[in-house]
Amino acid sequence: MMAFPQLASIGTVVSLLGCCASLGAQSAKPAPTESANSWQAAATLTEGINTNVLMSFQNPKADATSLLQLDLGRRWSGPHWSFQATYTPQAVNYERNRGLDYISHSYTQAWQAALSPRIRLGWTLSYDHYPERAGAPSAGGGLAAVTGASQAMAVQSILAGVNSNFSLSDQYSLRGSWTAGASVTVQRFSPDIRLLRALPGNTPVPPVTDTRSGGGNLGWSWKLTPERSLEISATDNELWFTNPAQRMRYADVQANLIQQFGPDIALQAGIGPAWNQILKTVTTAQQLPGQSYAANASLTTQQGGTVYGISWQHTEQAGLVPGGVATDNVALDYGVGWGRGFHAQGSIGEGHFTGLGADTVGTTRPASQDSLFVSGQFDWRLGSAWSLSAQTVWSAQGLPVSLTTVGELRRLQASVGITYAPVGAH
Repeated sequence: MMAFPQLASIGTVVSLLGCCASLGAQSAKPAPTESANSWQAAATLTEGINTNVLMSFQNPKADATSLLQLDLGRRWSGPHWSFQATYTPQAVNYERNRGLDYISHSYTQAWQAALSPRIRLGWTLSYDHYPERAGAPSAGGGLAAVTGASQAMAVQSILAGVNSNFSLSDQYSLRGSWTAGASVTVQRFSPDIRLLRALPGNTPVPPVTDTRSGGGNLGWSWKLTPERSLEISATDNELWFTNPAQRMRYADVQANLIQQFGPDIALQAGIGPAWNQILKTVTTAQQLPGQSYAANASLTTQQGGTVYGISWQHTEQAGLVPGGVATDNVALDYGVGWGRGFHAQGSIGEGHFTGLGADTVGTTRPASQDSLFVSGQFDWRLGSAWSLSAQTVWSAQGLPVSLTTVGELRRLQASVGITYAPVGAH
């Protein structure tokens, strides 16, 4: 699973097969000598405004922000393998609330290898460390990022997360393939001291809490026609929460149909039974249903310079709230490019979360949270190395104010930035 684990199962088999097919094509060519590609580097400076820097339900405070982000990456490759690493630090400064300044970090690496013309291996590792009021610097764009950004979050916590995924695939015929994988995720939620110092002295300090998950998956794919594929997948995961202490197991089996309508439209839909089992718990609060269902659907299309996309997923995996389980996500994305270097994108996502949360004395909180995310972005490439961008993001999420009351946290962020990405940097 990933730092945003509920995104992992949407199109997993498709992504694996796509990566494997690419490696297969490479392995069929004459073997190149081992070499290290040029460094990839970019720097972005952004000026903006945040309408709720203290993440308050009432009387939100606005402040101007300055952001500096670096994107550093490099890729190595050999005859039948490739390795890529990317590091993204991000520093944010607040004009009036200087005590809220922070530095976030994100690191990802991906390794792929072709053991034979049929068998492929893949391994990814990622690390993120950021205050949840700010969001991960590696979020990026597209449907996956929209779905992740629409998650409910722990507003007074700093998240440090490590995720590792291993995959194996066997293209045993021109029409059929098998895939297998294993994943481990560790998330630690610790108090956001910089934010708590700016809040009233009687504000409860959230406890340090951990979420761990691990599991495996199997998949089988068969190409019915050049435009249509059938996939059967099964997953089995265990999740451990420390506050409140709970251990649960989740498994599902899904049948997926992938249909290509010409070169520009792709549809995927899948559904199947799912099972939840509470293996250990210290509370008698409402639990997730013992038997439910898992489902996902996505539609993407590109018409000229315009791209449309929509995805939906129902499953139960670790979320971004201590003790929380993500159940539903839906996301829409629209992008259009025109002229010489102009591009605009609009996105909207909604997430629903169930499970357990606890305050500092262990009292069970309401078991439902929802989050909504809306964004718009405009980019203008000025040349081979420079580009301008403007972005607006609005988010709202339900959070428990007391044992019996749920409030809605709202925030609007707007910014203008410039990016410098030198060509051929070493």
